[in-house]
Amino acid sequence: MIRKKLNGVWIGELTKKDGQQIKKTMPFVLRSLSVFDVQKMADLSEKIYAKLRPEESCYIHRHNLTYYEDSLKHRDMHYIGIFVGTELIAMSSLKLCRDKETFNQEIPGCYDDMFADGQVVAALGSDCVLPAFRGNRLNQIMIDFRISKARQLGCTHAFSIVDRHNHWNMTPYFSNGFTMFSSAVDPSDNGQIALMQRHLCSKVWYSKTQITAPCYDFDRIDALLNNGYVGCAYNAQTNRISFVRMCDTNSRLKCCPTSICSEPIRIASFSKDSYAISPRLKYYARV
Repeated sequence: MIRKKLNGVWIGELTKKDGQQIKKTMPFVLRSLSVFDVQKMADLSEKIYAKLRPEESCYIHRHNLTYYEDSLKHRDMHYIGIFVGTELIAMSSLKLCRDKETFNQEIPGCYDDMFADGQVVAALGSDCVLPAFRGNRLNQIMIDFRISKARQLGCTHAFSIVDRHNHWNMTPYFSNGFTMFSSAVDPSDNGQIALMQRHLCSKVWYSKTQITAPCYDFDRIDALLNNGYVGCAYNAQTNRISFVRMCDTNSRLKCCPTSICSEPIRIASFSKDSYAISPRLKYYARV
């Protein structure tokens, strides 16, 4: 929970540790990271990678001290981190993309050229939280922080990729107004990824109907994405993703729909072997 936002520094409180509610909340600080933090960044990467199960190794890329030193030399690369005392417990990145080549390196599989008129977009990534501190919605908070930072830096859109098997990490993006608009193969490890996107300065209406599909049924999900639907929510109880259709057919970004608002989404009823459709009000982006 965030208590204060002061000059690019957010101050909050943790209520859980090791999956358990704690009697006394723990204060944390969220801020931008610099070259003076690279050792802690490398240590956090090692700690998290060491605790991954074999099938989860594709969820996060392992990086060393030199990698972070080199990354922070780039003017368009920004890292943020959450500290409890002097310990770095979570971090993530924001990369400014000013041309198609850089964008496709960060978001493989999205081929729209948005840079002819000088747009700058933000690629969010490197989301990681120490297992002991999960359950405090820290990923969701870091995404919110980066959206705010991206707007300050003049970005018109924010993008990210999530491993399609890691549907838990889709939830904080959906909660921050992102939609799943496509899927692709990550050339770095041949993993299957979902492409997430949010418009930062526009408003678009969505269809009245909502469709849900099993989160692991990639064929069904791809069929929906290819027919103009975008993912907008994940239900952990049913393991299904909700989809709506974007109504703005005149958008220049044909395969990049805008964000849905972050109000709670009512999950439709469904049968085991079919899509679920439920009437609902149109959504609009919160800007």
